[in-house]
Parts: sequence; C-alpha cells; structure tokens
Amino acid sequence: EILLHGQVLFRCGDPALKMYFVSKGECQYYLGVSDRDSVSLLPPSYLCEAALWMVWEHCGRLTANAYCELVSIDAHKFQDILSIGSMKLAGLRRYAALFWEALFPEGSWSRSFDRLTDLCLDLQDTDGLLSRAFVSEKGQ
Repeated sequence: EILLHGQVLFRCGDPALKMYFVSKGECQYYLGVSDRDSVSLLPPSYLCEAALWMVWEHCGRLTANAYCELVSIDAHKFQDILSIGSMKLAGLRRYAALFWEALFPEGSWSRSFDRLTDLCLDLQDTDGLLSRAFVSEKGQ
C-alpha cells in the first residue's frame, strides 16, 4: 500500500481488515478521533495486529506524514490459512489466545476500551508471548 502526504489509510471505527508494517516513509497514528494524542511510525513499525486474531475496529486514524509504503497481511486470508488445522500452526493458535489475554487480562473485558489502540503491544510483551506460544511440547 502506498500513501502520499496527508492521505488517510483508516479512521477510528472503520473495520480493521489488515495488519500493516511501515516499510518506507513516515506515518502518524492518532488515537481516537482527536488530533492531540499521536505517535510517529517509522520502519519497522507495525500496527493493527489485533485484526489477525479477532474482529477488530480501528481505534484511531493513520495518516501519511510524507510518501509512505506499507506492507499488509489480509486478516481473512490469514485466518483461512490458520483454519487448515496443521499441527505446525498450533503455535500460532496459542499465540492468538495469549494475544487476547494480553489485551483483556484475566479473561475479562477489564481493560478499558478507551485505552485500546491499533499500535503494537510493547516489544517485550510480544517477545514474551512468542516465547510462550512456541515452546516445544516437551518443554524445551
């Protein structure tokens, strides 16, 4: 996906159908509908991972600060691949469950919806989820 300066990729409330990786340029993510809370995103930033694991609506707006290139993963195609049932995909299924738990601790909806974002989890959180999801069955 290519965005030109000022072009909007998505807005708060739009259905999230893809995960995005910033591969070139700079984007600005605005949380909610205001222009006050924003974060600059440069390569290799990624966002909207939740769209891969659950039904998701965008929680903010993504705008290009300059020419910007993004690589995307289509959530529906990704979920179709996961539904195949291969044992090799078991780690991804565990990761999806752990991702959900990270967004909504203790299996509840306790995380305030006004704190949800399209931005990625903290990198340490992501590494921890990956480590837990892809541990071998023998515990090695």
